[in-house]
Amino acid sequence: MLFYSNCRLLCGIFMHKSEVDVVASKDDIWTREEVLQSLDAVLASPAFAASQQLQSFLTYVVVQTLDGNADRLKAYTIAVDALRKPEAFDPQIDPTVRVLAGKLRSALRLYYATEGSQDPIRFDMPKGSYRTEFISKIDELTNHTNDGIAIEQARSGRWWAMPTVIGLLAMVAAVGFRLYFVQQTPDDHKPHAPIIAVAAFENISGESSLDDFKSGLRFDLVSELSRFSWISTYAAKEHTQDHNHSPFHADYILRGSLTAANKRIHVSYRLESADTGIVKWAQVFDRELTSQNIFEIQKETVQAIAFQIGNPAGILNQLEQDRYQQNVGGLNAYLCALKLYDYWRTFARDKHLEIRTCLETAIITDPGYAEAHAALAFIYLHEELLGSNRRTGYDPLKRALAEASIAAGLDKFSILAKRALYTTLLFNGDLEEFSRIGHDAVRVNPNNPELLSDFGHRLAVNAGKWEEGIDFSKKALSLNPNPPPSYFIALALQAISKGENYWEVLQWTERMNSTDFPFFYMITAIAHSELKHLAAAQASLAALGIQSATMATQTVRKYRMHKPFETLIIQRLNDAYKYAANTS
Repeated sequence: MLFYSNCRLLCGIFMHKSEVDVVASKDDIWTREEVLQSLDAVLASPAFAASQQLQSFLTYVVVQTLDGNADRLKAYTIAVDALRKPEAFDPQIDPTVRVLAGKLRSALRLYYATEGSQDPIRFDMPKGSYRTEFISKIDELTNHTNDGIAIEQARSGRWWAMPTVIGLLAMVAAVGFRLYFVQQTPDDHKPHAPIIAVAAFENISGESSLDDFKSGLRFDLVSELSRFSWISTYAAKEHTQDHNHSPFHADYILRGSLTAANKRIHVSYRLESADTGIVKWAQVFDRELTSQNIFEIQKETVQAIAFQIGNPAGILNQLEQDRYQQNVGGLNAYLCALKLYDYWRTFARDKHLEIRTCLETAIITDPGYAEAHAALAFIYLHEELLGSNRRTGYDPLKRALAEASIAAGLDKFSILAKRALYTTLLFNGDLEEFSRIGHDAVRVNPNNPELLSDFGHRLAVNAGKWEEGIDFSKKALSLNPNPPPSYFIALALQAISKGENYWEVLQWTERMNSTDFPFFYMITAIAHSELKHLAAAQASLAALGIQSATMATQTVRKYRMHKPFETLIIQRLNDAYKYAANTS
């Protein structure tokens, strides 16, 4: 009863004499203790254990129902009594309760589709109401609907074998699950993100000594993938292997196999479509095997695979865009937010305009999708910093901060929302909050390379904390075997600041390997001019569009670097322009 007791204190729930001692369903009568035991089981699951708000919400509505107070279950009372909102809370303005109720329904669905599939008592909150129903596993559920979908009863025990048009979304953070529910129909415009089932690995060699290793690979894959907040992942039951009768509640299945021979181990991974079984992506590792390096192999392969799949700019991003364009036929908040990562590769003005239009429409359709607000925050930010498609009538920096704040309020687990918030705070001049939120994000997600690289860059280049920022950047590189160009910016700029070895600067730009990235040309223009590579310096300056010393200064100032460092880079880029202009 530990979870129930803790949440009861959090929710401010006090027992009184009007408690209902028994609760009836169509076929069963339960005691209060049995209901609370079922509640404890739900609260102990990963989705609820990771969210104090979900725990408080569910505990409050269950206990109020037990106490005969179902009529009290309104948005205002839930906000004030369970979520500790101020008495001035206005549910017409603040959507917190409505959004959290949707997450609660989704969390319950995922729980009863996985570890709670055999629970004798199910909790259900029909859409449009905060009243909670207690349902027996053998109750007829076809009259209960959530999100417009009838849940059909299956007395065989597989009540969760729902039509394939229903998808489950769990956005997973390092400390737990964040959940949404999605109906996958062609006209659906609700946010949806991929869910990956990690199947049991196959030991092809048959050597029992590798059984623990294969289990470790699978367990670590689930853990590593859970670091990426935009996807959901879970370990599928080991007997679920038949594609013709697949019980996977997922969009993709990640499978693996391993074999060992001649002191070498061969580990293969493949990502399949859950619907068709078609292999969408595969990767193979072949390593020398010793008793000393087996755990290193496990760590290396798992981290590499998890990042190639989970990296928002990687393979799954493209698969998801293809899947959504085929199944939905149009853009929604989820797909618009995904396109942010494509835009970040080039910062092209036409892509900026496309995604801004997409997101501004999407947040009207899906106002509760945090990632869309976070993506829009970055788009507004670049109106100011890069001058991309700048409009009049508002301050882009303040509007970016407002969208980032909405995102962080909607989903405290979203890494993109945290990145948007600390970045917009930084450029709005609040260095203290920038540092606090950024460090808190890294503390909770210490092995997320995207976060480490981004926050490290901001610390070094924009806040002037070079030593700490570079440490984060180097750790990000160690965690990501195939990093995007942005990972190398801070390292290249640090090499410029030292002013000793411009060949080292070019080594970083070679690893950056991006002719579409604005920073690439700024850095190479400086390095080539210092090394007296005239043609290369002129080419980089031309790519930046710099035709005067004033334009060189304006180019640097767009990035709002730490002032002493900004002064240095302005001087270096002006020197590059003068060298290229005078020599020609």
